[in-house]
Amino acid sequence: MSNDYAAILTTLDGAILVIGTAQFVSIHKRLNERQLSMSRERFERKGRLIEALQRGEEPDDAELFAVRERPLLSPDTLLLSLAFLVWGTLVASVVAVQIKVLRWAAMAGARPEMNPDPGLARLAYLITGAAILVLLFEAMTRVLIRAWRFLTSRESQDYRERYSSETRRELDEKVKEAVGRIPRKPWSQRARGQFDRLR
Repeated sequence: MSNDYAAILTTLDGAILVIGTAQFVSIHKRLNERQLSMSRERFERKGRLIEALQRGEEPDDAELFAVRERPLLSPDTLLLSLAFLVWGTLVASVVAVQIKVLRWAAMAGARPEMNPDPGLARLAYLITGAAILVLLFEAMTRVLIRAWRFLTSRESQDYRERYSSETRRELDEKVKEAVGRIPRKPWSQRARGQFDRLR
């Protein structure tokens, strides 16, 4: 461990903590929203069943089954729960390592060679490296999941079933030709247009 290495770790860990904390909070919020939405829907159904019972109507088994108490076990919820666990563990690990690095830096002072602590250097390397890999993996996974959802969406399937691949390719070629015929605006005008849309 050296002062330069500690400085690099602190910079990297700071960025990882900002991203990791934002992800952790975002996932927690989405899980809560999903739980609240499902609870609200279940209580609305229960209310309708109570009103039906008060009118003397007997609900069928499917309606009663739909309002049972059950945990959130949809694939999306399981993925969110896993991501919540991973980000929570990651953030806690990075914080713990960063505290140890800061303590080492405070004790080493101006002469870090007197207390090199190779174990801490290795631990910090492993935790920070794992955190960077998780950041990359999560970004790539999100892209793949969105692509998969698009390919399996009802609209996409309907489009592919309704029109043959040859017909779809012909349309794509015509679109490319049309785009090639349209004169392109200079880069500065396109950038200004994008900026104006954001305002």
